[in-house]
Amino acid sequence: MNGFGEQTVAAITTAYRVDTVIILPIVNFGSGIATVVAQNIGAGNQERAKKVLKAGMVMISIVSLCLTGLVLAAGGYLIAMFGLTQESVEIGKSFFRAIASCYIVYGLAMAVRGYLEGTGDMLFFRNSRYCFFRS
Repeated sequence: MNGFGEQTVAAITTAYRVDTVIILPIVNFGSGIATVVAQNIGAGNQERAKKVLKAGMVMISIVSLCLTGLVLAAGGYLIAMFGLTQESVEIGKSFFRAIASCYIVYGLAMAVRGYLEGTGDMLFFRNSRYCFFRS
């Protein structure tokens, strides 16, 4: 990474950390979908679990689009708060322009993942010996 230069490393590192905080609402919506779906599956209400997925996808889409707008409009200011040079801020803004368009895809993937977790239809990686188990 050092071959990219100090400004690029600082910009990408800072932008990545800001991005990690920005996507927390998307991750939390996915967890919420998993919880509500699991409750409905446990109650034997398959149809309501499917409605939860649809409603969750709509909500996650709205949140994802809002976060995309936030990052595109204020990404440079968010990076500048960490005292980076103007060159680093510009590099970070280009990072945000590239990644912000993926928030909607990530959000929808988290909704589906939450639904699958809630239904118990997931495989989790257990350890480095490639042992998988069902939840």
